[in-house]
Amino acid sequence: MEKAAFLNVFLIFVLLILLGQGSHAKRACSNDADCAKFIRCIDSKPTCDLKKHRCFCPPPPSYETKSVHKSHQN
Repeated sequence: MEKAAFLNVFLIFVLLILLGQGSHAKRACSNDADCAKFIRCIDSKPTCDLKKHRCFCPPPPSYETKSVHKSHQN
């Protein structure tokens, strides 16, 4: 019985992966305006990667400079 339950979960997982890949094909973009229909970014506007025809959110701007101090301990 345990083997059958594992097989059911595995098959459902594989189907979800396949369905997810199919939905990405519908979200192909040709310019940045297309991406605004599909995704929303927190601190910036979505951008279209013209080589892959995929939408992505650029990294958020850095609001403060970070300095790293190394300490030498013996």
